[in-house]
Amino acid sequence: MDKLTKSPRLNKYLYSMGLFNYYDVINHLPRRYEDLSLSKKENFVDKGKVVTRGYIVSPILTKRTPKIKIVSFRLMDDSRHCYNIIAFNRDFLSKTLQINDYITIWGIFDHKLNQINMINYVKGFIKDNETLKPIYTLPQGFEQHNFVSLVRRGLNDCSGKIYSKVPYYFQNKYRLISKEEALKKVHFPSCLEDVKQALRH
Repeated sequence: MDKLTKSPRLNKYLYSMGLFNYYDVINHLPRRYEDLSLSKKENFVDKGKVVTRGYIVSPILTKRTPKIKIVSFRLMDDSRHCYNIIAFNRDFLSKTLQINDYITIWGIFDHKLNQINMINYVKGFIKDNETLKPIYTLPQGFEQHNFVSLVRRGLNDCSGKIYSKVPYYFQNKYRLISKEEALKKVHFPSCLEDVKQALRH
């Protein structure tokens, strides 16, 4: 049984999932994918999910109530249109974000308030070939980005040591990509075709 992370808490989660080494980790496949391609203006419909990016142009404000904490700020996108951004119970954002940070954000659009209720964000922009974000089945408290980092380490650690159970004859006959390439594509696809090819193996 390997210690896959420096965190006893995360290791406990992994063991509860039956993941005891890097090979187990890279064979824990995404349950779905989230498309983080930038939304066109006509797709900014009320209560719809949107993805945009731009500069933070206001201070990061935090409002506390007995039940929730609300973080808010203004974002100006690449076309210089401004949106109100709010996030619930994420007061840590006031320490990780600041004016002039350039971020990509996705959330639910409120047309009446010209507001995006934030689901998540990344600093900088997302490359066009990295807009499909894998979503994994994980225990509550195990953040997606932590598992993604673990998968990256696992693929690196297992590089050159991943072998297919499919006979070489059938791999050739059905034009299957290698098992190692399939695992790379299923975890970090550049398009849906990558996922399709990966899952054929």
